[in-house]
Amino acid sequence: MKFAGVLAVAAVILAGCGGGSSHANQRRDAINTYFDRLDRAQRSLVSSAGEIDSAFHNFQLNGNSAKELHELAFARERVGAALQRVRAIDAPPEARHLRADLVRMLTLEHAAADELLRIAVYEPQLTRALAPLSPAGKTLATDIRQAAKTQTPAVAVSAADKAAGAIWGKAGCGGCHTLAATGSAGTTGPNLDVLRLSAAEIAAQVRTGGGGMPSFAKSLAPAQISSLASFVSTAESHDAANSAVLDAYASAFNRYRDSLDGVLKALDRLNAPPLLQPSREAELSTLRRASTLSGSVGAALTRRDVVAANRGIRQLFASAASAGQASTQRAVVAAVRAYNGRLRLISTLTANVARERQRLVQQFG
Repeated sequence: MKFAGVLAVAAVILAGCGGGSSHANQRRDAINTYFDRLDRAQRSLVSSAGEIDSAFHNFQLNGNSAKELHELAFARERVGAALQRVRAIDAPPEARHLRADLVRMLTLEHAAADELLRIAVYEPQLTRALAPLSPAGKTLATDIRQAAKTQTPAVAVSAADKAAGAIWGKAGCGGCHTLAATGSAGTTGPNLDVLRLSAAEIAAQVRTGGGGMPSFAKSLAPAQISSLASFVSTAESHDAANSAVLDAYASAFNRYRDSLDGVLKALDRLNAPPLLQPSREAELSTLRRASTLSGSVGAALTRRDVVAANRGIRQLFASAASAGQASTQRAVVAAVRAYNGRLRLISTLTANVARERQRLVQQFG
């Protein structure tokens, strides 16, 4: 973040006017009295000008020391006190324009000092709040790698599997049962993709039947029953491995969402100074979107909607890649431009007050 300049305290010491006519003398005396009161009101500000200027010059967007924070607080206090005293002094009619510019100038200086102090306090808080983001991203990457290892290699279809698949079809098993390996989606009997029975248990059930299932002991040879049972058990195990990897991926993205939610809570508790509020809002928007997408990916994987999960993952990574770029940068640039504009206005008001002082001196001197 680049500032146009560093604020320098602009207290104005106003010289008095000379002599003239009786009426002019009264007006001159009123102006001189006002100038004297302004001088006293700003005396502590002028005497501390060096320290205040140093506080502004030493300001850093990141990494201000405790001493520098103290100096900024001192600068804010001195400018604020001078502003209150100057504002309390009534100006004669001829000096009201000068007074308005002087009050506005000190008001802007006080606001700038306050904002710099708030930035110096806020930045370390922001750094701490965002600190978990990098570890969370690394953990997600590790979890994804581990989830990929959960998946078993594709099993080649053997001649025995083909033969067992033919037995499955001939016996009409798919009319009652769901088994992904055969493309069956029967609902009368149990879903074998989730039943997780051993080959021995399956063979026993095929032989004896029960629970609404007929016995196949007479229609299938023992070898056929054994082949069918082994095939179904292997298919169940393979599907279990696929389910395990999807569950592992879901846990990875849900864990990442939980980490993002923790960062969001920390950011919500921070009170950003106006200059940094736009970038904070942009950061919050990006993190909220990432959290929502991570949760949707986890939910899609849990319900085995791989298409929706992949779509969410693409959106999540695209969002992460754009974080801190276009919208955030525009917000920061606009905020800094506004701040620099205030500094330029302070300089303009300082010059205006000096010119108005000179005009009064010439008019009533």
